[in-house]
Amino acid sequence: MLHLPSLLLLLNYNFLKDEHSIKMVMENPLYNNDYPAYYEHSHHGLRHHPIVINKIARVTFMSKSGNKDKVRGLYWNLISHAMHGNKVDIIVLIMDQLADLMVNLEMNLYFAPYIIDQGKDQIQRHL
Repeated sequence: MLHLPSLLLLLNYNFLKDEHSIKMVMENPLYNNDYPAYYEHSHHGLRHHPIVINKIARVTFMSKSGNKDKVRGLYWNLISHAMHGNKVDIIVLIMDQLADLMVNLEMNLYFAPYIIDQGKDQIQRHL
């Protein structure tokens, strides 16, 4: 049986990234003074697109616990890159989260079902 890292190596990620893809894990979080650009004029809430980007990220590749409507840390970077049309290397982001999980066993792997599903698909293709 193949181990999870071996299965991940079998996947074709080329359509997800290119040589210009941004590795967000290498970035510092956005500064607080960058946030207002993503809010409605009077700071009463996020604009529509940042809300959608945040929701997609938190239910797929950047899942988190706690207050799911609060935007924190690298979520701001993702929103900024998406709003500016930059391609982000999501695989590096997921692999970084997996590395954190190996060190901190108290963290949850919220996107495990997606990884397992991809692994099963690859096993079926290679049988």
